[in-house]
Amino acid sequence: MLQIFADVVLPVFVVAGVGFLAQRILKMQILSLSQAVIYIFSPALVFTGLTNSSLSGEHAAKIVIYSVVFSLVTLLLSWPVSKLLRLKGADQSGFFLGTMFPNAGNYGLSVVLLAFQQAGLDSGLIFFVCQAILGGTLAVFLASRGSTGSIASLKQVLKMPQMYAALLAIAADISGVTIPEAISKPATILGQAAIPSMLIVLGMQLAQVKGLELPVAMGTAVAMRLVLSAIIAFGITGLLGMEDLTRKVLIIQSSMPTAVFVIIVATQFNASPRFVTGVVVISTLVSILTVTVILTLLTSNVLGI
Repeated sequence: MLQIFADVVLPVFVVAGVGFLAQRILKMQILSLSQAVIYIFSPALVFTGLTNSSLSGEHAAKIVIYSVVFSLVTLLLSWPVSKLLRLKGADQSGFFLGTMFPNAGNYGLSVVLLAFQQAGLDSGLIFFVCQAILGGTLAVFLASRGSTGSIASLKQVLKMPQMYAALLAIAADISGVTIPEAISKPATILGQAAIPSMLIVLGMQLAQVKGLELPVAMGTAVAMRLVLSAIIAFGITGLLGMEDLTRKVLIIQSSMPTAVFVIIVATQFNASPRFVTGVVVISTLVSILTVTVILTLLTSNVLGI
């Protein structure tokens, strides 16, 4: 377990820590780097990752199906739990955001790359794209229930370049087009900058968050996000007959802490942003332990994968 922590989890937090310190000490502006990650580095990573992927269409389709089913199952379980906690309105929406959306990008892809190398990253990228699309649609819908401007916000998903990068890569694969080196090489260089930049942004974003509230609901959301999600992922991947490596990747990505982007969504639609922020911070810190344990179980074949 200590070896897994040292080889996989610790490097992720060291790089994120650099971003945290940069924001706290140098007061760096996060917006420009965040935009570069969203509009340049991340689409390049998706495009090059998918065009170089050896995954079959059937395999990729299973990951897409898994992503949708995983989100729906998590929502169905979160709903009665929120009722038991007597959460209503904005607090209930914030609870859903905290439990449903894992940090599959800047944290998840980094762990997958370190733990399972490029072969695992191929599957991880497809899950990441699916979560990005769900984040721009389902997350916005849940956060904006009863508020104005939700339709305009849903349209923002059409501006997210990761989806178009994925569609271009799929089109190139289906048509058999060879990507010219004048495009593939620059895209590869930009894609290689994505994961370290994502971790820097993660650290900078964590340095900006403040305030905790609804401690019981917060603890419940963290437990569901880090532990229950892994159990759900284990069951669904088994039912779908996923290959061993892909199954491990999806389980670990699904058990990531709450995605930082939900803070932005919660703030925009007033879906209990202080509560959501607390879930993001606490789940990220506790994940140092849970991610290490889950990775140890997966790599030691204790779970029979």
